[in-house]
Amino acid sequence: MTEYRLKLDLNAPHLAFHARTLQVLERSTLALNSIEGVDTHSGLVPGVSGPSIPIQLHPRPLDVVRPEAALWLVGCTLRDWLEELFLYLVEVRRSYALVLAFRGFDVPLRSEEFNEMQRETARFDGLGFPGKVEALREDFGAILGDGLPYVETLVKARNCLVHRLGIIAQRDCNDGGSLVVHWRTFEIFVQNPGEPEAPAGEGTIIQPGGGIIERHREVERRFALGQRLVLNTTDLCGIWWTLNSFCVGTSQRLFEVARTKGLCADEAAT
Repeated sequence: MTEYRLKLDLNAPHLAFHARTLQVLERSTLALNSIEGVDTHSGLVPGVSGPSIPIQLHPRPLDVVRPEAALWLVGCTLRDWLEELFLYLVEVRRSYALVLAFRGFDVPLRSEEFNEMQRETARFDGLGFPGKVEALREDFGAILGDGLPYVETLVKARNCLVHRLGIIAQRDCNDGGSLVVHWRTFEIFVQNPGEPEAPAGEGTIIQPGGGIIERHREVERRFALGQRLVLNTTDLCGIWWTLNSFCVGTSQRLFEVARTKGLCADEAAT
């Protein structure tokens, strides 16, 4: 009978999500800021059949092309982030199954158990986001981090951007005739003696007796039926923070379960 002895890194799913999505944020904000700084549009595209053979387009006005490019970048960003989130949930499900199957460091995992886990993981991977959420709740209970309602609205925003070029259709609406998207953002303020709070920024000076104030704020964007969904770089930073916080909370609950099973889980995700 085949037996399996596996090395389980409970931090790995969140660390992978954090690293890959942060790279996407870096690329997308750089590109969006670059688009805003463009003041000419020649209509020339570097050669497809050779670097010295450009293709001449009929250039459209920059004020038309710029928002289209920004919309495409935002859609790609949300698409990539949520794909990473779905992969994260697959790995979380696998980790939970292994943790619950743990019977001691000297007790190997039987081949039939391992093969069943692999089949269930493959089945779970094929589910959409609502199906993944339902399956995790049915199999493992309340394991998802806080912020699931935010993520659900972001999935709707992603679907609209990817499939309908950001134009709100009836199927996108979650509040009457509108799509309402929520996330939480993280803000830092400086409080100096005798002065009102001021947003912290580059070059901000903290005077003797002053301090830093950290604050979370809920953000809501409402888009009416037929309206275009528009997000900026500040929005993307808040959305990334929301998705990452959701994963942090989920991984922390995984660590809590692992500790009850006697596994060595010293530090949760941060």
